Formats: sequence, structure tokens, C-alpha cells
Amino acid sequence: PKENYLLKKENEELKLKLQNYRFELGLEPVPVIAESGELLKKMLFDKSSLCRFGDGEFEMMRMKERPWFQNCNIELAKRLKEVLASRNDKINIAIANNYSSLERYTDISANNIRKYLSGGTREFHMKLIDLDRKYYDGYVTRPYLIYKNKDYCKEIFHLWKEIFKNRNLLIVEGKYSRFGVNNDFLSSASSIKRIFCPAQNAYNVYSDIKKNVLNYINQNDLVLISLGPTATILAFDLAKEGCQAIDIGQVDNEYEWYLRQSDRQIPIAGKGIAETSDGRI
Repeated sequence: PKENYLLKKENEELKLKLQNYRFELGLEPVPVIAESGELLKKMLFDKSSLCRFGDGEFEMMRMKERPWFQNCNIELAKRLKEVLASRNDKINIAIANNYSSLERYTDISANNIRKYLSGGTREFHMKLIDLDRKYYDGYVTRPYLIYKNKDYCKEIFHLWKEIFKNRNLLIVEGKYSRFGVNNDFLSSASSIKRIFCPAQNAYNVYSDIKKNVLNYINQNDLVLISLGPTATILAFDLAKEGCQAIDIGQVDNEYEWYLRQSDRQIPIAGKGIAETSDGRI
């Protein structure tokens, strides 16, 4: 049974590679996606904002449930499409660098990407992605676990800390996220304030969240938002108000795993982790 299982798994992985090889070899048109380091340096110098689109956001636009922490609805899908199609020099749009070569990623990560993009998912993404524009890498908030080269993350984490340096931070997060707590990730910041939001279905009270952020924000504050698909939209709306707002995702969890030299997603004491069932406690 074990040999049969391994053979079946190997065959499935080979099939996915064959389905994807034209894109990985550059034989088909793919989006232009700039590296994470370029994005972070740009945000550091021009104080621009960031809206990210991962599999959760794309599935929401497809009206399919994916993340447990946010149900999908027509209004949410409409807003996400609006943000993805927007063009504003002060708002960087990031998508996961999944569409071409996967050499940089671990075998497990590359196979997971190929599996996710199969079954019509790539085709759906391509209907929304503009091949004539420049995007940035959505994995800027996931610089550690998925990469073969584990040293790659050192520069990325350093640049994140440079962005926080001497800034007054306003963190908008789910009430169990505790972004930057119990580590030195935010230690270069001048001050930190927090607005706690529902751990689930934050977009259902979006107008309240936005109103509170605008009430509490001070001039030149840097807003960091860890709130699933809601963060993508909130960063966009705040940027249009003249704030620098970053959809920060779960980069703090990646930093925790890097500090522990973990080779997989593990629970972190005192923090909620959306992608591990035992981390939701």
C-alpha cells in the first residue's frame, strides 16, 4: 500500500509539472512581477502603500469560500476587483509570483502552487491580470518557509524593519493576531498603537473599521493591516485618503518561524495563526 501510494503521488506530481511546464519554461505569456526587495525599497523611499492578492483574495473574487476567517459576498468580490484593476503611483499591487518558473521554491511549495493553479484556476486569474502592467511579488510577506534558499529572507526582514524604523505605527489586526508581540520585528518603530477587529468576517463591519482607523490615525502614521481580504481593501481606501497603509499579511508569523528555524508552519504561543488548525486557538 505504501508503494502504491507513493507511486500515485509521484504520477500526480508529474502530471501537474507537465501541465505547467510551458509557463515555467517561459513559453507562454506570464505577468510581470517585480522582486520583493524592489517593492520594499520603493515603499521605504516613496512612502507608497501596498495591496496584496493571494489565493484567498482570488477565490473571493471567484465567489468561492477559501479562508475560514472571511465569508465571501458580492460586495467584497466587487471591491477586490476594483483594487486589482486600479492604477495609482502611490498604491502598489502585489500578486503571488506563481505563474512562471518555480525553481526558487521548495519542492513541496512548488507542487502546491501547481496543484492550486490547475483545474481552471490559472485561466480565471489570467482574466483578471493585466499582462501589460507591472505587479509586485505578493510573497513579500512570506519570505521564509516556501523558499529553498533560507538566507533570502534575511534581506527581506531587514528591509521591513527599515520601513518601520522611527515610524509611528497603527496596527489594524484581528484580535488574536498580536502582530509583532514577543519578538523584535517592530523594535525599530517609535511607537505602536493597535485597533483590534473581529477574528472572523471583518469585512462585515468594514465601515466601522475604516471609520475608527480614520479617527485614530495621526499625520505621518504608518498603518499596518493584518486582516485577510479586508486588509487589501482597507489599504487601498486609506491610501486614497493620503495615508501610507500596508497590507502586511502574516509576515510576523514568518519571522517567528525564521527565528525558530522551523521547516513548516507551527503554532506560536500567544498568537492566532490562520493557516494551522491548532494555531487558531
